[in-house]
Amino acid sequence: MNEQGTASPFLTTCEEYLAQGDIFQLELVVSIPDTQKRIFRTPDGRHGKLVSEASGGRVFSESDLLQTINSLPPEEQLLPFQRTSEGDYELVVVSAELLKYFIIVSQTCDISGVDSPPNPVCVIARVMTITEYCRSVEVPFPPNNEKKTIVAFLTEKLGESIRRESADDLRFPDYLRQALENWKARDTKESPDARIRNTIKNLLNNIVENRQVNTYYVRSDVTRRVPESFVEFSYLYPVSTESQCVVQAPRWGGVLTTTCTGTLCISPAVRTH
Repeated sequence: MNEQGTASPFLTTCEEYLAQGDIFQLELVVSIPDTQKRIFRTPDGRHGKLVSEASGGRVFSESDLLQTINSLPPEEQLLPFQRTSEGDYELVVVSAELLKYFIIVSQTCDISGVDSPPNPVCVIARVMTITEYCRSVEVPFPPNNEKKTIVAFLTEKLGESIRRESADDLRFPDYLRQALENWKARDTKESPDARIRNTIKNLLNNIVENRQVNTYYVRSDVTRRVPESFVEFSYLYPVSTESQCVVQAPRWGGVLTTTCTGTLCISPAVRTH
């Protein structure tokens, strides 16, 4: 707890088990639920994992797929959304987004596998870096409430160095704050640009001070390559606890070597508490 009596997270490395608060740096495709059944299979209706560049693939409606698989031998007729004998799920075409950082929300007792087998699915929340927020989220700027990203707007005002530096998730937030201070020092008090600077500072302060009820600020940790970020609790997704074992990509800059215990992969190298 800090002096104000509110929770203050700290970061530590972890490798024993998966736990609530573990942060991953990992590109993860998360799907958006859909009512349309766009089933991806081979042209003759076999499972989508059998699609190759040579044979190509086809997107079926459920009724079209049922008609198509009638021409297959009975042992190869896999009904829509029926898992294969190897346990493969149906491949479908849905809308999705790419997460680059996420945090485990499920309770440790449900996913750690310490006292009982872990649940097959855990819930994660999106983590957005301050840099990604500045690159991708459009906000209204005075005086005409024109919507642009912070990076795009400041690139027009201050030059291409803003866009170049925004490629670095770890260093850009400090660069941005210093660029705003340098801009202020060159400007006059009566300049209309003061409103623009205040708009940007207020947006950043809203994140850092947790003024939004659905976000939680995560401070940077240069040693572990953790960028300044915030958790977005309004974006929750289910993921397989087993999937972490088969993905060998480094988390948080590869601080830890991937370690698997049973079906769990414990290699997001950062834990918040």
